[in-house]
Amino acid sequence: MKHVWVLLLLSATLFAQNGEDIIRRVREREEDRTMQSRVQMVLTAKNGSTTERILDQYATRKGGVRRLVIIFHRPQSVANTRFLSISQRGEAEQRWIFLPNLGNVRRIAASEGSSSFVGTDFTYEDLSDREVERDTHVYKGEEEVDGQRTLVVESTPKNPQDSSYSRVVTYVLPDRWLPLKIELFDKQNRLFKRLTAGQIEQIQGVWTYRRAKMENLQSGTSTELFLQQVRYDAPIPESVFTTRFLETGRP
Repeated sequence: MKHVWVLLLLSATLFAQNGEDIIRRVREREEDRTMQSRVQMVLTAKNGSTTERILDQYATRKGGVRRLVIIFHRPQSVANTRFLSISQRGEAEQRWIFLPNLGNVRRIAASEGSSSFVGTDFTYEDLSDREVERDTHVYKGEEEVDGQRTLVVESTPKNPQDSSYSRVVTYVLPDRWLPLKIELFDKQNRLFKRLTAGQIEQIQGVWTYRRAKMENLQSGTSTELFLQQVRYDAPIPESVFTTRFLETGRP
C-alpha cells in the first residue's frame, strides 16, 4: 500500500508539470454539454462612462464540434445583432454575424480574428474554441490568485501567424479546472489584456463563473460580464445554429 501512495504522488506531480494536460483538462470539462444563458454586459470607456447590454448565449460542444450563438437584445443600437461560430477539430473555425442595420448575414474572415466583437474588449479570436495542439503549453509553477492556489501555464502559438497574441498565460484552479485569470500579450510581448473571473459556484453540478471581466490594459477600457441566468444540458434546436436563424431570429 505504501508503494501505491508513492506512485500516486509521483503521477500527480508529473501531471501537474505538464502544461498541455492542464489546458486539455480545462477544455474537456465543456465536452458533451449544452448551455443557455442570459448575460448582462457592462462596457467601461477610458473616461469611466459605462454602457449596459443584455444578451443571450446558446452553446453546445460534442464530438469535437463546438457551436456558439450570441443574440443581443438591448440597447437599441445593438438589438437583434446575432453571431454564430462553428468550430470542428482539424478545420478552420467558421463565423458569421447578422447586423440589423445591414439586413444580411456576413461571413467573418479568419483575418478579422483580432477585430473587436461588437465594440467590446473581446475579439473574435477571444471567443474562438482554439485547439490545444495549435500551441506549445509550458507549466510555469504555482501562483496564488485572490487567495487561491493556481497552476500557471504559458501557451505560445506554434505558428506565430496563427494568433494575434505572442503568448497567453493561464492561471488554473486545479480542483475545478477553471481559469481564474488569463493574461494576453501583444506581438511586442507587452501585456495587452487581462481576463479575470469570480463568484464561482456550482449550478446543476457544473462549476460556473457568475462574473468575468476583460480589461484592455493599453486602452484603459473594459468589458464585464454578469451571469443572470444559466441552464445546462437542456436540448437546443439544431436550427438555432444556422445562418437562417441569424437572419430571421426564429428557430
